Amino acid sequence: MGLNFWGLLGLITVPIIILLYLLKQKNREHTISSLYLWKQAILEVQANSPWQRLKRNILMMLQILAVILLSLALTRPYIKAFNENASHTIIVIDSSLSMQMKDNKETRLERAKREAIGLVDSLSNNQEITLINVYSEVIIEAKAALDKTLIKDAINSIMETNSVADMEAASQIVQGILKEKPDAVVTLFSDSRKDFNIGSFDFFNYNTQSTNYSIDLLSYSTARNGAVSALSVLSNHSDTDKTLDVSLYVDGAVFDAKEIDIEANKSINILWDNIPSNAQSLMCQIDSYDDLDKDNTMWAVVKKSEVQRVLLVTEHNVFLEKLLNIMDEVELYKTLPQATQDFKDFDLYIFDGYLPDKLPQDGGIIIFNPPYGGEVEIISEAQRPAFLYKNHSLLRYMEAQGFSIGETKVLKLPAWADNVLEYDGKSIAYSGVKDRQHITVFGFDLHDTDLPLTTAFPVLISNTISDMSTKSIFAINNIFSGERVEFVLNPETQKAELELPDGSVLRLAPPFPVSSFEEADMEGIYTLIQTIGQDTYESQFAVNVPSVAEFNSVKNISDVNKGNIDSEKNGIITDTPSEIQTDTQEDNKRDNTLLRNKGLERVILILLVLILIFEWWVYTDGI
Repeated sequence: MGLNFWGLLGLITVPIIILLYLLKQKNREHTISSLYLWKQAILEVQANSPWQRLKRNILMMLQILAVILLSLALTRPYIKAFNENASHTIIVIDSSLSMQMKDNKETRLERAKREAIGLVDSLSNNQEITLINVYSEVIIEAKAALDKTLIKDAINSIMETNSVADMEAASQIVQGILKEKPDAVVTLFSDSRKDFNIGSFDFFNYNTQSTNYSIDLLSYSTARNGAVSALSVLSNHSDTDKTLDVSLYVDGAVFDAKEIDIEANKSINILWDNIPSNAQSLMCQIDSYDDLDKDNTMWAVVKKSEVQRVLLVTEHNVFLEKLLNIMDEVELYKTLPQATQDFKDFDLYIFDGYLPDKLPQDGGIIIFNPPYGGEVEIISEAQRPAFLYKNHSLLRYMEAQGFSIGETKVLKLPAWADNVLEYDGKSIAYSGVKDRQHITVFGFDLHDTDLPLTTAFPVLISNTISDMSTKSIFAINNIFSGERVEFVLNPETQKAELELPDGSVLRLAPPFPVSSFEEADMEGIYTLIQTIGQDTYESQFAVNVPSVAEFNSVKNISDVNKGNIDSEKNGIITDTPSEIQTDTQEDNKRDNTLLRNKGLERVILILLVLILIFEWWVYTDGI
């Protein structure tokens, strides 16, 4: 059973009622001819003498009972009612960035863990429990366990993260469990149910009103004369206007500070000028207090642009030629496929509809529309494919930008590569590192797409060149906490190390190739150190918390499935969204075995009304 203990404050009126019955009533004196008819009045006077022992008074008892019932109703009590057919409980706990928000000196995650443990204690001993931890990854902490101590220890071991909760992936895992355990009860502990596409589930909602300000962007630009300017974007996620103290640090020292007025639920841009041309790193910080400090700071590494020698091998591709020619960081060379030669001494090679017999060994490689019989294995071809963006660095800033493909080749995904564009479970674009060389392949001809006509085209090409050219190896792009970092080292690197923001150093290589770095949860500046012979090369990149993505997922969740909330009791929502359907007929036949939190205040209020009616009847009839 659960309740809100603040409602019990109403019980302080009980001694007040008793006190009123103890006190003597003050009556005026009158002279009358006889006391015979006033015996009853005398008895009442005696009964109301102050501070005498209380006698049984039905009205007082009814009034005290009414106050107790009213106080209980204010606590909004509920009981957990289990369907006796449920033999499995799935507990899903969100440990993403927003769950670090503090509510009454307790973070949302701490409260979620405490209440999840309470749920475990309330379950019967023969119920199996599966515990799922959701952040940028989905971890099954325990599966079909009967040992409550083990489950509670696993809940306590869940740590906060600075990433975005991947609720879509969590939904897929839960749906897989439900196919094996169709009577399982699903309970989500989170501050957002967005993208949690389960037919029916219980939702412990922690999206309470709080005060939070965030830095959503820190970018910079460098003028031709070397002058640096920066732009910060601040957001006020609270319901009140605020004046914020904001500071900009350059290479660890305070450079400037401002007072910024920002309206409730609005964002504002801040421009910082006259930053020294030799600046290497920037940090913007909100100095005002709020309920979440992790998103009050953002870092950026000032990269000095270096010209990349790029060789484009194509018959005729005006789209690529024009775009590469206007990119300041590209020194473009072009040749025809017929001009057979040994390709070398370039930072990046782009092959369009052509592949040499032997790929170059000294730079990154981009391939468009690979021919049959070459290095790229082709499975089939597809017309007008409905493809999906994968979570890949080449698609940065392209989430809201789409394009269409008329025809493409379907590629076999090599073991060393990651999928970039997926069609029907297969790849039409991939990228990865093979023998310490970065290779990216697009299965389509640009002329068979509308990509060059969209704003996504320069973004995609810029991302690809930045990630792949050998000089950009020393200038990794900024990433968000929880994202995987792919290090593409110089082919001549003999040793690679990574210095973390706290000063500790990790060894990356040897052995080669370097595996993905998946521990970039700590926000701040990272330094990649590469040793080539007697020389050491350092490059920095910034890791920041994903405030925009995370708070977009938790904002206005009451509108996500509006009108589909059955009940909300003490922060608990039993949620059955009507537009979310289960995948199979077997799922549609699933019994309603949900954990329902039954509110008791309606029953209590009905009893209260009956008590008040009875009290009125007793008073008017003089019982």
